[in-house]
Amino acid sequence: MGRFLRSILISVLLLPVAATGQTTIIDSLSAAFRKADTNQKKLEAILILLEQHHSIHRDSLAQYVIIARKLAQKSNGHNKSLAEIAFANSNLRWGWTDSALSIIEKELPNNNAEDPVTRDIYFKLLRTKALAFGTKSDFKTALSILFQLVSEEERFKDSVSAAANMNTIASISIARNEPKEAFGWLYKAISFTGSAKKFKANQSAIYINMANAYQMIGKADSAKYFINKGILVSREVENLNTLASALRVQSDVYMQESKFKEAEASLKEMFDIRKKMTGGPQMIVDDNLMLIDFYLTTRQVDKAILLCKQNLLQGNLYDSTSGKGKLFNNNINLRLPYYEALARSYKASGNTKLYQQTLEDVIAAKDSFYLTNAAGAIAELQTKYEVQKKETTIVLQKLDLVQKNNLVYGSMGLLLFVVGMAFLGFNSYRKKEKLKMQLMKEEERRMSVKAVTEAEEKERKRISADLHDNLGAYANAVLYNTELLQLGENILKRKELMNDLQYASKDIIISLRETIWALKKDMYTADDCLLRIRNFVQPFGRYYPQITFIVEGMAPPDFALTGSKALHLVRMVQEAVNNSIKHAYAKNVTVSSSYKNGDWKIVVEDDGKGFPGQTFVAGNEQNGLANLRDRALTAGITLSIQSEPDKGTSIEMLVPTEILIQK
Repeated sequence: MGRFLRSILISVLLLPVAATGQTTIIDSLSAAFRKADTNQKKLEAILILLEQHHSIHRDSLAQYVIIARKLAQKSNGHNKSLAEIAFANSNLRWGWTDSALSIIEKELPNNNAEDPVTRDIYFKLLRTKALAFGTKSDFKTALSILFQLVSEEERFKDSVSAAANMNTIASISIARNEPKEAFGWLYKAISFTGSAKKFKANQSAIYINMANAYQMIGKADSAKYFINKGILVSREVENLNTLASALRVQSDVYMQESKFKEAEASLKEMFDIRKKMTGGPQMIVDDNLMLIDFYLTTRQVDKAILLCKQNLLQGNLYDSTSGKGKLFNNNINLRLPYYEALARSYKASGNTKLYQQTLEDVIAAKDSFYLTNAAGAIAELQTKYEVQKKETTIVLQKLDLVQKNNLVYGSMGLLLFVVGMAFLGFNSYRKKEKLKMQLMKEEERRMSVKAVTEAEEKERKRISADLHDNLGAYANAVLYNTELLQLGENILKRKELMNDLQYASKDIIISLRETIWALKKDMYTADDCLLRIRNFVQPFGRYYPQITFIVEGMAPPDFALTGSKALHLVRMVQEAVNNSIKHAYAKNVTVSSSYKNGDWKIVVEDDGKGFPGQTFVAGNEQNGLANLRDRALTAGITLSIQSEPDKGTSIEMLVPTEILIQK
């Protein structure tokens, strides 16, 4: 997840906080509230002021909300709902997500999109609900709400709200490390804006997300262009939260150019704004990650490690004895980027032991994150949105046909014969159009069913291969120890074998969990792959004490593979090791990793009995070697097998530079 939380989750996706210093807009609105001479005027003024919740100081916001809710008690339902939305936003500013959701759920039944009077309130409630789930890193639920919102906003031609929510969907795409998907939503969002002042706030957020997406794909010039535009517009509209996020991205751009003095200046201004907004310790994950990256880049590793540990502190928020003035981070999804940053910090410091331990924490955290945000489920949501959009288009076309009917009937009222002819002709046209629409819907359903069937078949084959390659090795170890247990007479030896069987059973469960996790992962770093290989090989020393297992070398730095190619590579190594154990009768099995001239080479060698060359000619090979060849062909990996009787076997897997992805 290296960069993914460096995305600009503008609109409160990562616990935004507010402002001590007032902007000129807030000062003006505060003055208008103080001058109001009736309760109704005070309520109207304070509700307008609360629209600036993203920049008002947290404490001030809470006080304004109390006043607004009290004034709204004697007002109409519209103003009461606005006051409750402000109350929910205030809760989000303090990180009280569940309380915010409870407020929203109580208000939603009182508003709907079909009523023009409550439509704006309904859209604001749903947006706040989506942002609340985003705060919890539950992107799947947030997206389901946002897709519904965008569809309804397009139907009612609310371009301002639609642009804001399309930009938020793009933010989640960036968070999921999908910049190409983000660009689609960003360009669509910008097409919904115009030159009017009401679009400025959306444009500033869109420009900043554009910069972040271009930064992710390595286009520094485009990133610099859009971040400068974003900062300019953010200062103009005086949105402090957006401006602070923009400065964070600007600092990242400067760091990529090795302009550390300028990067530090942007970070300083960013933290000054955050301090004005909250008056206390930082709660923005992305801000802290940017500072950690700055420390690592400028070789201040100890400061980076300390900041990571501070943000990984856990405790009971309501326990007065747990430490006054401390910030607790108990959310596993928000802890994950700090674990990753801590791993990078330990690696930079040369502390291999703590680096390995932290990588294990990263794997455990990622299990939880991908369980919440399964890529397949998110893709399904997007497909549903596209289908719903097409159905909406069909409804609008039908409505257009009805309107045309009314126009025809009214204009042809004087000439009965002409009316009759026109009606018959138009009725025939409408039937044809209706038939065409039905055929389109049937074709869409057929293509959807076909796509799902093909995807399921592909997953079945993939899971079958994974179970053979990974769990097969552990099952073989269980069988081997069971046979020894049946023969053993020594009580101590039997106890030792029972312990080994217990370890093997646990490893089977862990391996199954890793297989399921791997199916949900879109991208593997080379370090991830080598760590998986190391974790697979090392336990065999317990099961086969007569064999020495060695994993040596390093993975190529700053490179990654797509999920399917990485999984094929890891499983190929596992199959090769498994074959050495089951068939070679080797005393030593070595897995070595090296990186040269842009290619990554992994070699599995044993000193076992080997076999003649014709044994592994296509058509004569066993399941293991056949799987190796199939996986190599599918993934584009060059496979080389060398073996001679009584001289061992060497299996070389060469990952060419063209399928490695630079992070």
